Amino acid sequence: MDKLYLSMPERDDLSLPKSMLKSSLVIGAHLAFLLWALQAGGVISHQAMPLPMSVMTVLIAAPSQVVAPENLPKPTAPALHQAAIALPLQPASEQQAMPAAPALIAATASGTTPASTIPTATAAAAAQPAEQRTEASFDAAYLNNPAPAYPLISRRQGEFGKVLLLVQVTPHGTAAQVEIKQSCGFPRLDEAALEAVRKWHFVPARLGDVAVAASVVVPLSFKLNS
Repeated sequence: MDKLYLSMPERDDLSLPKSMLKSSLVIGAHLAFLLWALQAGGVISHQAMPLPMSVMTVLIAAPSQVVAPENLPKPTAPALHQAAIALPLQPASEQQAMPAAPALIAATASGTTPASTIPTATAAAAAQPAEQRTEASFDAAYLNNPAPAYPLISRRQGEFGKVLLLVQVTPHGTAAQVEIKQSCGFPRLDEAALEAVRKWHFVPARLGDVAVAASVVVPLSFKLNS
């Protein structure tokens, strides 16, 4: 029994390195797999890196197209030089135009001479006397114009008053038209005045030495005690 007990440890010592070898092999296999996986991941990452480089090359090449403004024409520069050259020529043209000033002054002086005669012509026209006008009249003694007849009925009824007649006198001194300008208030007296004046003679109006047509107002009064 004692021998058997002493021999057991020897078997355990022999089996222990085998188990450790197996475990080390397993661990080594895992490590190898991990290394392979890491290497594979690194390759993928290395292959994916160049992709952004293509984008960068496009962004750098774009600004090379913006160079055109340097070729634009400059039309204003020659015009400015021409204007600067033309400016000194103006005094020469002014010096050439100076001799014409006396001619303009002479023309102005000659043009003002007729204007000086206008006041004298106006004064001469004002000095001439205007044609004298004489109004028509009806009260000349030589005309012998009879007074209107007083109607008997109007006298009996006590009708009286004053009538104003407007008479259009012809150049020959006759009454062309007679109308009542202001009534006396009694138709019989108004009609008696119209009938008498239509037969009257007048002194025609005159403009200078020429007889002209004109109007005159004739007043006629009817009084009961006349």
